[in-house]
Amino acid sequence: MAEIFGPMLPPRTLRAHRVRRGRMAAREFNKALSDWSTKALPAHVQKVTQWFAFEALKGIVERTPVDTGRALGGWQVTLNSPSDAAGGAQGAAPNRSAILKSGQAKIKAARPYQVIWISNNVHYIRILEEGGFVPTDPGPSKTGGSASKAGRKARKGEILVSGGYSVQAPQGMVAVTLLELRSSGVIK
Repeated sequence: MAEIFGPMLPPRTLRAHRVRRGRMAAREFNKALSDWSTKALPAHVQKVTQWFAFEALKGIVERTPVDTGRALGGWQVTLNSPSDAAGGAQGAAPNRSAILKSGQAKIKAARPYQVIWISNNVHYIRILEEGGFVPTDPGPSKTGGSASKAGRKARKGEILVSGGYSVQAPQGMVAVTLLELRSSGVIK
């Protein structure tokens, strides 16, 4: 009978043997989990954070309206704290891909759990994002001559503001991008 059921141990000894085996399995599991959380998890967090930051930057930059290019050129990526630099291009409109390339380089330099800031210190960026242009309906643009001399597309006769909001980005840039990322299921 011992050959069929294994060695005959008294019930109390058998239970103690199972408990010791269970504790050992729990210790091994706990160690494996601890090793994973200290080694593998930070790398995953870093990848997800970098992906999310770049997708946010890409959406914001693509949605930023361009007249002089100052607001577009004002987007800056920094690590640990927001930039306090004024930013904003003077003269010719900045290249969107150059802004993304610069931002991507900073994002790639971020370490696990490091805060990545996307900021813009152009004085009217909040109005572009949330609306509030005064006057709310100024009509067609009256400027154009000096714009073409500065090397950018003249806007004379175009309506740039309607109801206090930018015609190019009436819903803003940041809010729309974050809403899009949220609806994609990436953030909840």
